[in-house]
Amino acid sequence: MRIFHTKKVTNKKNSYFEKHFFNKPVFYDIETTGFSRDYHMIYMIGIGQIEDNHITSTQLLAEQEQDEPVILREFFKRIAGSDLLISYNGKRFDLPFILARAKKFDIPLPSTLPPELDLYLEAKPIFRFLSVPDQKLKTMERFFHISREDQMSGKELIEVFKNYQQKHDEKSEQLLLCHNAEDILNLPDLMQLLTLKEAFQMDYMHNFTSSVEEFNGTDGNTKKELSLVCPHHLPVYDSYIFYGENYFLRIDQNTIRMQIPILSGRLLYFFDNYKDYYYLPAEDKAIHKSVASFVPPENRQKAKANNCYQQYEGDFLPNPKGLITPAFYEHYKGDKIYLSLQESKDTLLDHMKEYITSILEQ
Repeated sequence: MRIFHTKKVTNKKNSYFEKHFFNKPVFYDIETTGFSRDYHMIYMIGIGQIEDNHITSTQLLAEQEQDEPVILREFFKRIAGSDLLISYNGKRFDLPFILARAKKFDIPLPSTLPPELDLYLEAKPIFRFLSVPDQKLKTMERFFHISREDQMSGKELIEVFKNYQQKHDEKSEQLLLCHNAEDILNLPDLMQLLTLKEAFQMDYMHNFTSSVEEFNGTDGNTKKELSLVCPHHLPVYDSYIFYGENYFLRIDQNTIRMQIPILSGRLLYFFDNYKDYYYLPAEDKAIHKSVASFVPPENRQKAKANNCYQQYEGDFLPNPKGLITPAFYEHYKGDKIYLSLQESKDTLLDHMKEYITSILEQ
């Protein structure tokens, strides 16, 4: 076994450890010769520890197959004082692989292991917002503009390791070490995933300011949108933009800004029990039977489900799942639901977090 060390300055302070009272977190990552815990070996384990403004990575490299149990014992020794393990997909791959290989070599396991923070699993709920082709480690690094010298995949490095076993050449050694070291050294910066996850929970939306803004659309017509701005105290070090059919979201260092399109025009409100209503064709609306006696019989007809409505003119917002009532539609059984900004403004302001969550989940 050989042991190597690498340092990287990290100025991006993450409040996660302090917030959750972790004092000795350890980042870790493994390199294997395949995916089978029974037939493939772990040839390197990387461990990272934060000290002041930098992270130090330690690579435990097995030069030969007989070194595998040695690096496993060294790994358990080095995490003994840790109160948190941090990985990217470690709960599903790295740690089960380590425990299976330790069992194969009859290596006594620690009586207790530190809890694990798997950044991949933690961030899974927000991956759909990130507009990335996949959720691989290197893809996430590119999303956060994290620089990386190594360009090799774990699969490509298997052949490099086999070559290293035979020749112990410096080139192969550096390729192996660079890949694993960067996996470890970049993990603290990837904790920005936790920050974005917290931002998407919208817990700061109780302190927002709102306004209706007008702008010229691409068709030259005047458009409106509801603009929501709220301050936050999250450790955000860049600006992130997300958008969907019914929102534009920007997360900056000090503020979260969301813009929701407003539909201006005429929409329909449908009454529930159409059998209690008459439809007035001349006025294109429905009225309750209790007041229909004032309308001549020739000017009214029994309402049907598809014409039992009142028309409303005004400004409307998307209203997924009809969270805010009353709900308005463009036509009968329309798949798009709206709320009236005039009718439901107070209700909307009182339930803004729930409303925004429904917009994001649409």
